Amino acid sequence: MKRMKKREAALLVSLFCCISMAAQLPVLIQQKWNDATTAETLKRDFKLWRQKGVTGVCFDAGTDCDRIALAARLAHEAGLEYHAWVSTMAQKGLPREWYTVSRMGLNASEHPAYGGENTTLDPRNREVHKYLVRTLGQIASIKDVDGVQLGYARYADVVLPQGLSTYYGLTMNGEFAPADYCYCADCTRIFQDATGIDINSVADPSKIAAWAQFRCDALTDLVNELCTVVHAQGKKVGADVYPGPMGEARKMARQEWEKWNVDAVYPLNYNDFYAELPSWIGLATREEARVMQGKDVAVYSGLMICGDWERKTSETDLDHAGLVPSQMRDAIVGSITNGASGIRLYAPAGMTETHWNAFAQAMQEARNAISDKPLSRTEAEKAKAEVCQDFLASIGPETKKILKEHAVHVGDRTMRLHWSTFGEAPSDGRALWISLHGGGGVEYREDNIQQWTNQWRLYQPKEGIYLCPLSPVDAWNMWCQADADEFYHKIVLMAVAQLGVNPDKVYILGYSAGGDGVWRMGPRMADNWAAASMMAGHPGDVRLENLRNTPFMVWCGAKDAAYQRNTLDEARLLELDSLQREDPEGYIHGGQIVPGMGHWMMRADTAAISWMEQYQRNPYPKKIVWQQEEVLRPSFYWVSAPQKELARYKQVRLHVEGNTIVLDRCDYSSVTLWLNDELVDLDKNVKVVCKGRTLFNGKLPRTRQNLLRSITDREDTSYAFPACVTVKTN
Repeated sequence: MKRMKKREAALLVSLFCCISMAAQLPVLIQQKWNDATTAETLKRDFKLWRQKGVTGVCFDAGTDCDRIALAARLAHEAGLEYHAWVSTMAQKGLPREWYTVSRMGLNASEHPAYGGENTTLDPRNREVHKYLVRTLGQIASIKDVDGVQLGYARYADVVLPQGLSTYYGLTMNGEFAPADYCYCADCTRIFQDATGIDINSVADPSKIAAWAQFRCDALTDLVNELCTVVHAQGKKVGADVYPGPMGEARKMARQEWEKWNVDAVYPLNYNDFYAELPSWIGLATREEARVMQGKDVAVYSGLMICGDWERKTSETDLDHAGLVPSQMRDAIVGSITNGASGIRLYAPAGMTETHWNAFAQAMQEARNAISDKPLSRTEAEKAKAEVCQDFLASIGPETKKILKEHAVHVGDRTMRLHWSTFGEAPSDGRALWISLHGGGGVEYREDNIQQWTNQWRLYQPKEGIYLCPLSPVDAWNMWCQADADEFYHKIVLMAVAQLGVNPDKVYILGYSAGGDGVWRMGPRMADNWAAASMMAGHPGDVRLENLRNTPFMVWCGAKDAAYQRNTLDEARLLELDSLQREDPEGYIHGGQIVPGMGHWMMRADTAAISWMEQYQRNPYPKKIVWQQEEVLRPSFYWVSAPQKELARYKQVRLHVEGNTIVLDRCDYSSVTLWLNDELVDLDKNVKVVCKGRTLFNGKLPRTRQNLLRSITDREDTSYAFPACVTVKTN
């Protein structure tokens, strides 16, 4: 009896430990009801999976509510969450007019793309809406269903990833017309009414961005309507999505899943389909996690398992697609350390004991990597060095591609790069000078290219990488469009990982239209720059508050009267004077309205280089002024705000007094403060106050988990923080 009690106690401890670890790293399995499925097979499988550390199932029992109810009840009895997987858009046997129609005029119910399961419904069809609302509402109402999983929430793949296109013997140089839907009479009419474009008369519809967006919006509207229905039942919604970057999901299947009101996304990170090694999964996950940063949406990395793995001959053997046991470590650890909330395994029937053993080892390594065990200051410094080293290694393939191509890609746009190297590399790393050319909204592309080549020789720093990008567009605001932040971010990542640049020695400068860009991007990305210099640009309606910790120069010819540049730039210099008088330790600035000079200042502005190079970025300023600009950012220096509350002109103002952080102004319901021992002494209590109220007062542990979370979110080695606290301000 005593032995029995000991064994029972040990079992309880083991179960508690398993549940505790699973709470940190949820693992779900996707499985399908088949002809052999019975209550007994479900009990057997659920019990096995629970013993292996699985926490939930995404189970496809179709829309049969009796089967779903049975499977959900048995999953709960086994201690598993139950998410009802439903094929949302790919269905059979419904009215013909509910289905999408291809560019070739063929109905998907009879001619599915690639001859497979792409019998896709039309997300804009109101009868489809009614049917799915009714069906998913019924499923969500089932007692033991914890959530509804939207499978096939997409159009057919109009572009296949490389592995699949090779497998099907297709060459994908763009959209595949036979797989391009929906050209039904209703959709084309509604689109023409909205835009005036008869899409059927367009030679290449793939060139019409509004047409692609029209279908993205149709899918988003349907998904969000289904989310409302399921949420009304108190249940969660997840969705299968295509992997990051987001441009690929939009391009391949019209998914703009960052706009969906789901509780979780399950990117199908099936590396074999993309002809990639398992290490690619970590890169994809990092992009996916960044997209959902601050949105309170869990990201579960979807991994495909190769059942008959001993017969797999190569990465391109798609008849045996999926991970073999030796690949599970890279896939799982890469997913978790790059920001995944958990893992979902597809095709668990293919999990051999060898797979399960590799899975257990990989999960343990992943848990260790994101451990929340408290660290000493010395341990935290060591852990930061390791985390930063791992991060730089993880971005190696992506940054090497930029280095090799001398180009950065964001969505469908490409920014070409030219750089020169000056001086000897100092011990603390090289400087990076991002120099933006003039031109802008010119009539001929060649004019901007000429401006670009002129910029190559315009400035010569004593030391550093002098890098001149070529704007991907020809417009007056070419350097500050919505995707500009991502372009600059990728340039810096490449320079840090491949060219030995110190991330705290990154400078931005630009002439004419390039100066317009610096006026915008200087404040917008102020926490990225060591210093910035604007030459002969127009400030527009830019706000300067964010420059509190970023040295900034203004250069303009006194006779540069076009668009009133001279008077407006002079007014902004006076504004910086005023800001510095009110805050003498901040708003370092300089520059000159050069007497007698017009738009060309005869190189007087080259003095900016020696002025800027005396400064390095301070990533941990003890006073911050943060105002949202036209592109909303969830983080600034060591402060983060809720993604859903971001809006232009909202502010956070704070300062540090000893071990107390004072929120002088906060326009959000909460903020997260990322901390290290350079900001406060983490061995002592940290206090956060706002308007005389104490929001927090206590010890904050340094953990490896915080280091990973912060570097995954920010992708900047200076912004890897061992501690954090979220405080509610209202």
